[in-house]
Amino acid sequence: MWAADPGLAAAGVLVVLWVIAAAFMVTGRRRTDGWLTRRGLLAPVLFGSGAAVAMLAVYAAVVDAVEDASEVSRLDVPLHSWFLTHRTGALSTLMEVVSSAGGSEGMAVLTAVAAGLLLWWGRWAHALIVVVAMGGSEALGNWFKVLYARARPPVADQLVVTGSYALPSGHSLGSAVVLGMLAAVVVLLVSGVARRAAVVGAAVAGVLLIGVSRLYLGVHWLTDVLSGYLLGGAWLAVCVTSLVLAERRHAGGARPALPE
Repeated sequence: MWAADPGLAAAGVLVVLWVIAAAFMVTGRRRTDGWLTRRGLLAPVLFGSGAAVAMLAVYAAVVDAVEDASEVSRLDVPLHSWFLTHRTGALSTLMEVVSSAGGSEGMAVLTAVAAGLLLWWGRWAHALIVVVAMGGSEALGNWFKVLYARARPPVADQLVVTGSYALPSGHSLGSAVVLGMLAAVVVLLVSGVARRAAVVGAAVAGVLLIGVSRLYLGVHWLTDVLSGYLLGGAWLAVCVTSLVLAERRHAGGARPALPE
């Protein structure tokens, strides 16, 4: 975990740079009708980049807490023990199914289906962004796992066989990005508040359940799952912002619904 302190410092610098850049963009908007303002892009760019930077900062703080064995990381062992004492046969089977569906293969299938539908509807840029989002989540998870090289919980406590390192949880990261992107596509392209809310709620529930399944199966600590959500959330914010910009360009400012 040697990279935790440099990561925290880098996150602090990134926050400062974002504040400066945001102030510059807002000030420029007041002075002139800038390129971002004319196209209605200033708000999504500011919001998306701000969300990404904020989640990266919290992510760095969680990783630093793991290195220092402080604060939230102190919940890792007690929560792990709680799940060990509350396992049942039927629940274990369910959690194995959820975990399997939330892995790389399951997320790749969902991504392929979503990209295929977007291509069918003529939204090439949207399809590309969805695929890049999924691929980026895989790369980020694998790279940071090797960087931190954190050990998983004891093998004797694990209900499924797994390899690699623990932090961040690849399942949590990948599901947050892929399910989040699918929800974003629906919100952007489908009419009806109720349908949008239902899809977003289902995506959030799915992401949370996948994270819980990894804790239940004993293959991750709580901070692994939290860091996966935060790193995935930061990447998701970048990708959703790109998706919004692509839709603005495709629709010319309008937001038509997909076929019923």
